[in-house]
Amino acid sequence: MSPCCCKKAAGISPRFDELIAAASPDAPFKLGFFGGTFDPLHVGHLALAQAAYEAFNLDGVLLVPTGLPVRKMASFHASAEHRYAMLQAALAEVPHFDASRIEIDREGATYTIDTLRALAETFSKRAALFFICGSDTTNDLPTWKEAGEIAKLVTVLSAQRAGSEQAVLSQEAAEQKTALQQFTILPFEMPPVAVSSSLVRKRIQEGLAVEDLIPKAVEFYIEKHGLYG
Repeated sequence: MSPCCCKKAAGISPRFDELIAAASPDAPFKLGFFGGTFDPLHVGHLALAQAAYEAFNLDGVLLVPTGLPVRKMASFHASAEHRYAMLQAALAEVPHFDASRIEIDREGATYTIDTLRALAETFSKRAALFFICGSDTTNDLPTWKEAGEIAKLVTVLSAQRAGSEQAVLSQEAAEQKTALQQFTILPFEMPPVAVSSSLVRKRIQEGLAVEDLIPKAVEFYIEKHGLYG
């Protein structure tokens, strides 16, 4: 067997690195990219990732906790190590999901374009990148750093509430519609999930139950380490 031309993907995806290295440029690994603060991870995050995975027959979804964010300058409520550990705990039994340290190990501010470039350069043409997000984030993409370069690297998988597949392109101002046209956007439906990380933190602070809002492994981790109390 000839040696693989894919660079060593150390520190990117413990679960998918070898699978991507073994993939062919003619049939690349379909890798979903889902970034966020995950402070903490909740069932809505997992529902979004799962819906995209199923809708587009992805090979795997990489969840990437933010390091030092540029667009959200508020401080985190849990450290990067805690946020990454919660992801690991929640995804341990989900073989088609993985967590990556790529952003939390990077020094300085976190820009999505830097992460996507690192993935593209490391995996070469052996991975096709699919950027998973909600419609609000989709609409905001043209304002991101080097948006045009992001558009070249990924296909955007944009979650829409049931019955609103065209919302991204039909309800924006003319200027934003034009800006969005540089992206390849594939909408998919998912039911709304009434949960947010801020709601989870608030309920923990108030001593209220959160077992229906976060994975059981995350709940155990939060209790063990006394987070958000």
